[in-house]
Amino acid sequence: MAIYHFESQIISRGAGRSAVAVAAYRHAARMAFEREGQMADFSSKKNVAHAEFMMPDNAPDWLRAMAADRTASQIAEAFWNTVETSEVRADAQLAKEFVLALPRELTRAQNIALVRDFITAHMLSRGMVADWVYHDIDANPHVHIMTTLRPLTEDGFGAKKVAVVDQNGNQVRGRDGKIVYRLWAGDKAVLTQMREAWAAVQNVHLARHGIDARVDHRSYEEQGIDLTPQGKVGVQTRNIAEKAKAEGRAIALDRMALHDQLRRENAARIARRPEIVIDAIAHEKSVFDHRDIARHLHRWIDDGTQFQNLFARIMASPELVMLAAQGVDPDTGKVTPSQFATRAMVRVEETMAKQARHLSTQGAFSADRRVRDRVLASHRQLSDEQRNAIAHVTGDARLALIVGRAGAGKTTMMRAAREIWEASGYRVVGGALAGKAADGLQTEAGIESRTLASWALQWERGRLKLNDRTVFVLDEAGMVSSRQMADFVSAAAYAGAKLVLVGDPDQLQPIAAGGAFRALADEVGFAELSTIYRQRKAWMRDASMALARGRVDQALSAYHDRGHIIERATKDEAIASMVADWVADYVSHKSPTLMLAFMRKDVAQLNALAREALRETGMIAEGEPFLTVNGQRRFAAGDRVVFLQNEASLGVKNGMLGRVVEAERGKITIAVGDGQGAHQVQIEQHVYDRIDHGYATTIHKSQGVTVDRVKVLVSSLFDRHLGYVALTRHRDAVQLYAGADDFKPTKRIDHAKGVRGVIVETGLARVRQDADAKPTPYVDLRDGAGKTHRLWGVTLPETLKRAGARVGDIVTLTRTGKEEVTVKVPVTDPLRGVNRFDDKTVERNVWAATRHDNSHQDRPQARQQTAQPSDLFDQLVASLSRSRAKATSRDFAGSALHADAVAYATRRGLDGARVITAAIRNQADWLTKQRERLAKAGEKLGALLERFGFHKVTAEAKSAQPGGDGHWLSGRTTWTHTIAQSVETALHSDAQLTVSWSELTERFGFVYQTPHAAMAAMGLDSGVASDSAALKGIADQLGSDPEAFGTLRGKTGWLASRADKAEREMALNNLPALRHELASFSRVRDETIARLTAQMSRERALQRIDVPRVSPAAQRVLEQIAAIATDKDVDARIADALSDGQARAEIVRLNAALRHKFGDRAFAARAPKGHSFEAVAARVAQPERLKLIDAWPLLHAAHKVAGYEHRQELAQVRLRRQALDKRHGFTR
Repeated sequence: MAIYHFESQIISRGAGRSAVAVAAYRHAARMAFEREGQMADFSSKKNVAHAEFMMPDNAPDWLRAMAADRTASQIAEAFWNTVETSEVRADAQLAKEFVLALPRELTRAQNIALVRDFITAHMLSRGMVADWVYHDIDANPHVHIMTTLRPLTEDGFGAKKVAVVDQNGNQVRGRDGKIVYRLWAGDKAVLTQMREAWAAVQNVHLARHGIDARVDHRSYEEQGIDLTPQGKVGVQTRNIAEKAKAEGRAIALDRMALHDQLRRENAARIARRPEIVIDAIAHEKSVFDHRDIARHLHRWIDDGTQFQNLFARIMASPELVMLAAQGVDPDTGKVTPSQFATRAMVRVEETMAKQARHLSTQGAFSADRRVRDRVLASHRQLSDEQRNAIAHVTGDARLALIVGRAGAGKTTMMRAAREIWEASGYRVVGGALAGKAADGLQTEAGIESRTLASWALQWERGRLKLNDRTVFVLDEAGMVSSRQMADFVSAAAYAGAKLVLVGDPDQLQPIAAGGAFRALADEVGFAELSTIYRQRKAWMRDASMALARGRVDQALSAYHDRGHIIERATKDEAIASMVADWVADYVSHKSPTLMLAFMRKDVAQLNALAREALRETGMIAEGEPFLTVNGQRRFAAGDRVVFLQNEASLGVKNGMLGRVVEAERGKITIAVGDGQGAHQVQIEQHVYDRIDHGYATTIHKSQGVTVDRVKVLVSSLFDRHLGYVALTRHRDAVQLYAGADDFKPTKRIDHAKGVRGVIVETGLARVRQDADAKPTPYVDLRDGAGKTHRLWGVTLPETLKRAGARVGDIVTLTRTGKEEVTVKVPVTDPLRGVNRFDDKTVERNVWAATRHDNSHQDRPQARQQTAQPSDLFDQLVASLSRSRAKATSRDFAGSALHADAVAYATRRGLDGARVITAAIRNQADWLTKQRERLAKAGEKLGALLERFGFHKVTAEAKSAQPGGDGHWLSGRTTWTHTIAQSVETALHSDAQLTVSWSELTERFGFVYQTPHAAMAAMGLDSGVASDSAALKGIADQLGSDPEAFGTLRGKTGWLASRADKAEREMALNNLPALRHELASFSRVRDETIARLTAQMSRERALQRIDVPRVSPAAQRVLEQIAAIATDKDVDARIADALSDGQARAEIVRLNAALRHKFGDRAFAARAPKGHSFEAVAARVAQPERLKLIDAWPLLHAAHKVAGYEHRQELAQVRLRRQALDKRHGFTR
């Protein structure tokens, strides 16, 4: 669970602190404190994962000289001593420190990149230094950043306060005529911006690495979460508390007390409404599993019993719905946990789907046929595919989708569609997630457009409303999240407008939750533009189409075969080659050539190298300095630049490219756009600093861009969507550059195809280092690339001997199969304690060897195996084949769980029975685990938290609980069999499954001569408990090679009799039916397992629930009620007994627990006997049954109270109804 934490503090001499000492502690280093002549030694500290000292591009020479040839801690020592010396006041403020929590979901390297990005964008850009240290302590990764309070100057440090200037660079004066100053290091508003920026940067990196978790910098109150933020307990406070505990003395610490108080308050809030935890998770993740819930709950609850009970309540919450049950990934074999979502998200997506279906089948937006024909006649360049798409979007339906592959002419098609709509009297407007895409829709298709956020804001203010004569075109729809898409679908539905969605679900995915465009395309259908026009060469268009279809291997092979994939040993070499080739293209072609990369740091490096290369060739000058958001840059006439933020006053959009016309210090003039939209803008650094060199850009900013030539730096972080966008931006050529060190080798030798090489060694060795492992023969082969492969096998020595091969010879070793052999294994007799040897059947590899003439040293097979460039090529294919398409709850449509989830999410009134139904679905995964494991986990966590001062439970506090252990009846904790074992046993007696199994076994008799042998070959000899995961593979093989499992009935051939041939024909005719019945049996078995698992999970969940013990006062009330005889005054006497409000509340809570565990009217019987008692006793542990008998009279009394409360409610309803009828003049 990604956790947000951002804290700042001032390090002040007046508080007795030293910047040098703080830096030494952060760096875990030994530093000299020169001002006081002391040493600050924290070198014994551990857990420093990384440290850096970063400085801005315009750092003064004295600081650069100080940093030369020094480590980060040495630079920090020298720098902070300089700061200490420069500050002369006794109460001087020395530095500002930030403490930031890092997401645990990211690796160490990814977190380092995250911190660098944040510091570069929000500290170095403001001229600050950043001395930062990454600590990774007890799975609590965080970073400490120290920076100065004064600006750097050429001879030291400047003033802490600087004059405020206006847009013309003039000093601002207040009403009194005095100059207005601000803190150089930033005020509260700047700190707020940095808090927000830290959340934004984290979310970008989480999304970049395919992680669905998100952080939110807003307070719990702003998020609508009923929790109080928990303050941090500092290391000094913990040290004081631990020292006092070690010395055996009590100590009162306000910080610890406040922390514990907040923790208790939040725990109480969660206990009252456990759904708070779901609210908190839903703000960070859209789809989650039980582990996310457990981790979040552990932040507030550390008592094992309380944790378990609250967890069970959360899993049974009506706000939680299951989207997918636990399963097994067929590719990895790993267990995939059950997936959950909130009712709110399911409602959003289900409502969106319903509205989409309605819009796609209703409406009156059909354009006049004559108008359409006239417009299409004027666009002769349109293809038949584009014309069909235009007919689709200009049809009658109020929702139409266009799936346009990259470069397929979506914009050209939409320009013609816009003319048709406008000629038919409709108003056409458009929107897109990014400003650049909205601008492209407006300039290229002529559709008045703005960003989706801008549209939402205008509608909120009551402006630019849609109506029943409006066509809204939403471009780049594949990047829009479910919630945002639902808002626009709903707006079109209620306004009577037409909505046209244009996009490609295979391009870049939405950062927020849900891939709505793909879900809607599946829901209502679409027209597709699949013919690629952007690329000028046919084979490139075919490659782009292959990428769109997910055939990455085919697409990359086309580029590889034509030399468009450049492989280098390292990433740095790949970057150098890429820049050198880019410069050659730039000089020779003078046509637009763009470099693309995924990481911003790679983009910065490419830009710097490209500009330096152009400067060396004399094509551009050194340029004038300009302070951008990313630090100081130099711009000269001819420089290509990219805008990084929308700015309406300048007419520029995020991602737009331009070319510098004129440059001065802090001011540049840029030409942007082309054709009729071409214009020049003049920007100054104090007004607009969101600009950078544009020779290279990120792939995200390139979506929607078309240039002549593209060069792509490929990394292991690429996926199918990034690769698709990057490889479809060009018209004439694209090259991919990759460094082998950036990819992790995963290629394995296929022994069944043979391994060829020179025998360099043979011998015996242990495959495993276990003490009982025996030496096994091996052969070492060195292939044509010089790589040595070790092959194992008992038969290898004999195989080489038969082939006449020895060390130095060239051979091909091929694993031809496996054979069963019988070996003697030692076994200890458990009764007599003596050893004996038993026979055991094992499998071993069978090898074949082919010896080659040593005169032929070309080793073609060996080179083909490992030496060819496809080593890295295979990694490129694997990386670019990964799909990170966003999921929605609609992805599970059609399953029984999804139908239940939708019905459950859209239902409003939920009674107790419906809550129990929800528990059946939502507890099936977690509640199969034994309670002791959770209790032990809670105890371990409690001990850990108590160690750090987070939580302390005294024996006195525990003994103060009502009734000692707090339970009247303890829930059952152990069972003889697991749920899986119980389900497996129950399968054999399930009537429906038994019938299906009988039909299946009977069908085998029609197909195979020995049906039982065939079933055994398929692994079906274990009856109805067979593994369902293998059944589909068996069914597929039955269609291709049925005789792999046994001999079919009958015979074929010219010696076969007519009866044999007829019998064979009958067997073949029964094969389709056998496959069908195998699939039917698999389906019935899966459904039966799911049903039995749900039933048993529900039953065990109810058996686990504890019945709380009431207080002595409440127990006395129950005893009084138990003594009341049934007569006319029973309600009056119960009311008199319930005069104690606290006791009454306890009994009401007791009844709620009893109703939850045992159901309604479980204790209606006056005595513990008969069927009622047996039904209740089945849900308590065996030792608890005597307690149940003893407590029965009081539990029956509680049942009386429940009946009394119900009668009182009915009486109140009747009184209110009578009063209402009397008010309206009715009588009854």
